[in-house]
Amino acid sequence: MTKTITRWLVGLVMVTAGLGLMGCDKSSSNATPPEEIKPVAPAETKVEAKPTEPVMPEVDGPDVFVSEKGSFKITLPDGFPEFGLDDGATDDPEGIALTYVSEKHGRAGCMVMVNSSDGWATADSKASLDAVRDGNVNSNPENTLEKEEDFNLNGFPGRRVFIRQQSGAVTYFVRYDIILVKNRLYQVMYLTNRESDLDNPKILAYFNSFKLINPPETPK
Repeated sequence: MTKTITRWLVGLVMVTAGLGLMGCDKSSSNATPPEEIKPVAPAETKVEAKPTEPVMPEVDGPDVFVSEKGSFKITLPDGFPEFGLDDGATDDPEGIALTYVSEKHGRAGCMVMVNSSDGWATADSKASLDAVRDGNVNSNPENTLEKEEDFNLNGFPGRRVFIRQQSGAVTYFVRYDIILVKNRLYQVMYLTNRESDLDNPKILAYFNSFKLINPPETPK
């Protein structure tokens, strides 16, 4: 059976070749005019998709401080020890009042405060930020509000507040970043007796490194 099929294929090739040769002997008047020849579309070139590089998850460095309870992470500047935590009490059993403090030789300090209250989730965000700002400025009669500016973090409203405080012969310069996240209030602070510290790239990197862990949906 296999030999029969092979012979049949060979015969078919020979007949086809013969028909082609016979056509060459015919008059050119029987040839198809050029204008009647339909152009053949070129074969579509297949472009193989390049494999996409896998997205590598962000890996926290050794200096990153992570608070699961506070749902945030931040990188402390060089020379600061790890945060010490003061876990305060709240009227709400499910509420939190966390204060993280790291001091550097008594000259400068970093602080992150996290508080929860259902009232912040429903209150006007601008009024809430104003109230927190006023509370910080008015906490000491020697405090002076230097400047402030609004910003947002993951779509949540925030306010940067700069305060000058005179404490005896020493002048302190403070920056607070206040962020409202649903029913939580975050305050990221840096205090120093050298005003130039607030523009130091390492201190700016400290503020910029603040990230929310598993943040809720962005408010609409």
